[in-house]
Amino acid sequence: MVMWEVRVVNAELHKRYVDDANVRAASFLLSYHSLSHFTTTLDLHFLQVPEALQVLDIFLDAHVSNLQDSGQLRRTLYIITGRGMHSMGGRARLRPAVTHHLKEKGLR
Repeated sequence: MVMWEVRVVNAELHKRYVDDANVRAASFLLSYHSLSHFTTTLDLHFLQVPEALQVLDIFLDAHVSNLQDSGQLRRTLYIITGRGMHSMGGRARLRPAVTHHLKEKGLR
């Protein structure tokens, strides 16, 4: 019984490490590729939903800040989510999550 509990704790700790590494990797890729060239396109496919939403927030914050600095009122941004072909069961998870996230922020 004790060995099983230790394995559960180790699995949970490992999952946290993996999740943290995924977030850091996604943020690094965003800062290196997107923000350094200040592109209006964000490619999120191949990311998991939690990491993609964090990267999306960083991307949106950078563009909102840039809009405020430039005095512009709007900008068209392109967000690539993929079709869900790599998702379990072939069902898209990223696109619905991104759409919902944008609606929550009052964006379309």
